[in-house]
Amino acid sequence: MYPYFPLEEMKVFHFDKESVEQMRKTINSIQEICSHCNNKMAQVAYYRKGILHWENSGPKLSEVISKPQYLCVNCTFSNIEQALRSNKDYYSDNGLLAPYKGNGVFVNTFL
Repeated sequence: MYPYFPLEEMKVFHFDKESVEQMRKTINSIQEICSHCNNKMAQVAYYRKGILHWENSGPKLSEVISKPQYLCVNCTFSNIEQALRSNKDYYSDNGLLAPYKGNGVFVNTFL
């Protein structure tokens, strides 16, 4: 599942202040061409599986130190599509939630 958390609502979802600031900096750092297709401007900072560390019920975004892969929307959805299609279990929610309210973070719940 890939829930979406808008930056302006992350506090409502109990993300700590440091995590929100870290993700804001990461989003603001996106200024490159897509590293996968080398064609379009990147719009997504993509972290591969295994980067996030979880504590209690959520990821510790403030502890992410790896540099993301900068991807365009098409290449991002190609990566996400593979993960969603390979999952043989039923989704507890919708699988992929649509972004809303501007910049935000998708967090995969499959580690």
